[in-house]
Amino acid sequence: MPPRHRTSRVITAAIAVALMLAPAGLAGATGATAAQDPPAPSTTTPAGSPAATDTSVPGATTTTPPGGATVPGTPTTTAPLNYTAPPIDSTSLTRLLAARRVAATALAQAAADAANMVAITAVATARDHLAQVQANVAGADSAVQAAEQAAAAAAAEVDGARRTLGAAVVESYQLANTSGDPVSARQGDMLNGLQRFDAYSHTTTYSQAALGSLQRRVREARDRLDQRTAELDTARASRHGLDDDVAAATDSLSGAERTAAAVAEAGTASVAKAQDLGQDLLAPGLEGPTVLGDSAVGAADMAAFAMARGRPDPSIDMTALAGYYLAEGQAEGVRGDIAFAQSILETGTFSFAGSKVHPTDNNYAGIGACDSCGGGTGYPTPELGVRAQVQLLRIYATKDLTTKDLGHPPAGRPPEKVGVRGCCDTWMRLSGKWATGTGYGVKILELYNQMLAFAAARTPSAP
Repeated sequence: MPPRHRTSRVITAAIAVALMLAPAGLAGATGATAAQDPPAPSTTTPAGSPAATDTSVPGATTTTPPGGATVPGTPTTTAPLNYTAPPIDSTSLTRLLAARRVAATALAQAAADAANMVAITAVATARDHLAQVQANVAGADSAVQAAEQAAAAAAAEVDGARRTLGAAVVESYQLANTSGDPVSARQGDMLNGLQRFDAYSHTTTYSQAALGSLQRRVREARDRLDQRTAELDTARASRHGLDDDVAAATDSLSGAERTAAAVAEAGTASVAKAQDLGQDLLAPGLEGPTVLGDSAVGAADMAAFAMARGRPDPSIDMTALAGYYLAEGQAEGVRGDIAFAQSILETGTFSFAGSKVHPTDNNYAGIGACDSCGGGTGYPTPELGVRAQVQLLRIYATKDLTTKDLGHPPAGRPPEKVGVRGCCDTWMRLSGKWATGTGYGVKILELYNQMLAFAAARTPSAP
């Protein structure tokens, strides 16, 4: 907003204190709350934008120029705040969070159950695979054993056939050279004559057809041995490497079991986190809520609040914009709903009346705009404009933040080029840093209280 005289600032501060102490809270009619807003967006100078020291305005404060270099008047250490943080509307917040906890817990439990089911299925699949590999090993071992037995039997058959053939050859040679003929053999030795006659007859047979038959038997036995040997080699080749398969399947099962355990632990943690939603908001520190944390108000309530309390530019899709604040806030760990309240303050409830930035700039936090600047920074899309704001808030809240720490690539200046990293871990600390007004943080939290009350009134009581 345009620079105000010191007297105007004192009056504004007095009104803020009165609102804080009003017994009716800040959940009144939208017409009344809108009247308390500045008629135009506040003047801001985040780190990374041009220096914004307008010495022609009484009471103006010095701020941080590009790169975060210190200029006269800029505090280099954490100093006491000039304003006390307005207490969070715990009544509205408690009602709002009760309903959100029920929904968030159910959602977290469903997600945990689904993840557990996937993990358990993976374990079962890994176990089945290991059992199959082990069965393959058992089958391969049996096949090798059977092939070894068959090969041994074939070798014995070859050996037996060779012995039979050798004996027949010897017998044929001996009997073929025996003197006499069958007639004299029968007449010579009556005790074994018939036996010798039969032997001679057999030898004569061996020397012709029988010996050839025995030789074929040996060849066939050798062929069977070769076949059984090849089958044994095949069985051993199939068995080779199965031990590695067993080891791999065992490792896979162990990995699936570790993953399942981690998923179960993460699921339990997510459910616990959902049940603890907003505890830090219910018990904030003396400076009020931190910049980093979870959002408590939903996108629909945020959009409805902005529409009810002012006249946003018709080109802005408030529901989508509110969703961007929650999504970008979650990506960076920033309270997106309070960042939305900051933008309400910066843009005059997104009307941009009298602002140095315009709706088409998609700049909802006055980034780059200052008392002595001609305009502010423009962003290609509303989503990137919200991202730039949320990322800058995280940079302000986190000391030594780097680009790789961000949830998305930088939409504005990278953290390494913002010299005031970690200057403002609470919204109250933004006073005099993000904007020149010393009551800047108070105004943001007052608007947030109004939004809490608005959302709580729209939220049914939790079961």
